[in-house]
Amino acid sequence: VNNQNLFKGYFYIQKSKYSIEQRVQACEDYHNGTRSLEEICIALGTTRKKTIREWLKNCLLYTSDAAD
Repeated sequence: VNNQNLFKGYFYIQKSKYSIEQRVQACEDYHNGTRSLEEICIALGTTRKKTIREWLKNCLLYTSDAAD
């Protein structure tokens, strides 16, 4: 199963100034260890780590539910 498609299912229902692709990439980069939370915030031009943490939490929950 492609994780990007699973993440997109969650992100389609969210309104954000960030594209679905940006949010999916941020989650994948964090979970793969490619970039830290701080690096992701810098790349997206935000200081709101809380927002990124919410994406990560919801992606993890969404993909866990889809795997069941």
